[in-house]
Amino acid sequence: MINDFAKQLKALHKPSTPIIFPNVWDVASFNTVVSLNSSSSKPVKALATASWAIAASLGIKDEDLTLEQNFDAVAKVATLCKAAGIPLSADLQDGYGEQIAATVKRAIEVGVVGANIEDTIPATGAFYPIDEQVQRL
Repeated sequence: MINDFAKQLKALHKPSTPIIFPNVWDVASFNTVVSLNSSSSKPVKALATASWAIAASLGIKDEDLTLEQNFDAVAKVATLCKAAGIPLSADLQDGYGEQIAATVKRAIEVGVVGANIEDTIPATGAFYPIDEQVQRL
């Protein structure tokens, strides 16, 4: 089933046609956004989580959001997305340092079919050198 969602998301990528990813972070935000879809119109074709919003809902700063806190929310949203037939992309921060591969693998395991990995070093806010970021990805 995850592969079907990945194919669905890939099919949305078309030249000159941007994909709009409404951001959701919990059940309420998911329900609000998905309520825009109806039997005659489906403007919401894909969703994404937002680490900033997840952190804010927990009363913490984005940079203080732990992997576990992020995945608690991502897994809940992924379950809802599966049931609604909507592909999910997740904000995976910077991949949580050296565990980028494990982070992405875990995201796939909970049903995520797309991800964004930040290109800045959390401690400094500076961009990773291009060669290093390419290796990380």
